[in-house]
Amino acid sequence: MLTMSRRSIPLKAIFLILSLFFLDFYILFGYFVGLVFTSSDSTLLFFVSALVVNLFLIFPLVTKKDGASFYSILYVTIYLIALVIFVGNLTTALLIVPSICASFLALFTLRTRYKVTKGVSLVAVLVFMDIIGKVLVISPQQVPGPLTIQLLADRLTTVGLPVPITEYLGLFISTRYLDFITGPFEFLLFFFISSLLVENYHRIILLLTKKRRGLVTAGYGAVSALGCQCESAIGIFPAATMLVFNFLLVPFLLLSVVLLVLTYVMIVRYYEPRRLPKFPHVFSLKKRSKVMLIELLIVLSQILVVAGIFFRLQDVPIFLFGTSMEMILNGFLAYYLVYFLFPRRTIGPLYSTLFLILSVVSVLVWFIPDITLKAVTNPLWFSTMSYAAFLAGFLISIVYFSSEPSIGIAFIEAFAVSIGIIPIVIYYLVFSLQRSIWTFWTAPQQADLSIVLWIVMLPFMWLSTQKSLFSSVQPHLSISTQRAENAVESS
Repeated sequence: MLTMSRRSIPLKAIFLILSLFFLDFYILFGYFVGLVFTSSDSTLLFFVSALVVNLFLIFPLVTKKDGASFYSILYVTIYLIALVIFVGNLTTALLIVPSICASFLALFTLRTRYKVTKGVSLVAVLVFMDIIGKVLVISPQQVPGPLTIQLLADRLTTVGLPVPITEYLGLFISTRYLDFITGPFEFLLFFFISSLLVENYHRIILLLTKKRRGLVTAGYGAVSALGCQCESAIGIFPAATMLVFNFLLVPFLLLSVVLLVLTYVMIVRYYEPRRLPKFPHVFSLKKRSKVMLIELLIVLSQILVVAGIFFRLQDVPIFLFGTSMEMILNGFLAYYLVYFLFPRRTIGPLYSTLFLILSVVSVLVWFIPDITLKAVTNPLWFSTMSYAAFLAGFLISIVYFSSEPSIGIAFIEAFAVSIGIIPIVIYYLVFSLQRSIWTFWTAPQQADLSIVLWIVMLPFMWLSTQKSLFSSVQPHLSISTQRAENAVESS
């Protein structure tokens, strides 16, 4: 093992230095002979961006963390492969292919498990994020050079679009086959999101299927799949907001990254070592305090509905659907109050499935434009929408608290994913397909609605994923605790 360790480090260094040599030679040689054509005001930023790419390949040389090194090398390698494919130039291929080969050889020296599945997953995530975010658009065209680079701000100003706050240092890259948007912010954001998503995927699935067999494995496999969907949704939507000029954009993107990081930290620090996280104990209140707090929230929600009708705030999309989300939460808490105070009953899988379907339909139906219009123009319909959302929360709370634990966990995740996907659909239809869902609201209003709904949903989706992971640790700890107690009694 010591021999292997000593050999792997210099081999990794040799391969990475070779990869850097061919890449940097292409950048410099290509710039001077016209393979890389840059506008006068984008040249400096182009070389700064090249330096950032160099740092990604230098990072594995200065760290012993093979996991982080794997994602750093692979991330750059994926872009190099795309460069060869879409530039379609023989000289480019002759210089970049050796760099790609050296990078792959460096990857093989790293002691990281599941390299193939992680690599395929990273490619899939990046491609999907690039396409849905429209940072990559396939478009056959004539360009000044095989690889043409302009400032993104200049490009957007030329076509009459505002420059988003995240795009002042962006580059607009064109080849004969596509247009691509990149810059320091996107490059780093996509790296953290894609690598964290892939790492969390693998750790979640391994955690929830470890040491389980048969039907139990199948059940937890379903839960893990839903958990990954929540993780995916957290990562995917930031890609769709790259071109939104909105003051909520930066906090929203940071929230997405923070939640992905928190998932990774919770898995590594608590769930994999089979330890209970400490955060659930923060919410331990006395019975009377819990009852009073829940009752106060429910009463305030009813006042909010009445006030909204009085001031005709149902015309504002954020208030309309924001109230609906709040009523879902209050319905959930209302049944928890019943469950907490009265004798507990258990419902079977059939009723759990029926209640899940009814709860999802009770929310989704109000996003149908004709029905939304009724809620906007008629106070009675607005009240009906609010209490339908309350019923949805109440029903899913019954499923969660009164069904079998494995069913409750899986179904609460299914509900979170079903509701959480709404803002992605809204944004994709409005901006990617240029379709207005609600003709009585403007496109900016609908874009703001998608972002606000997503900010509201992200923490709930994250918590539902943590509950799945928490439950996978809890039975193991319960058995260990019981054994410890039996040992004490025996002694």
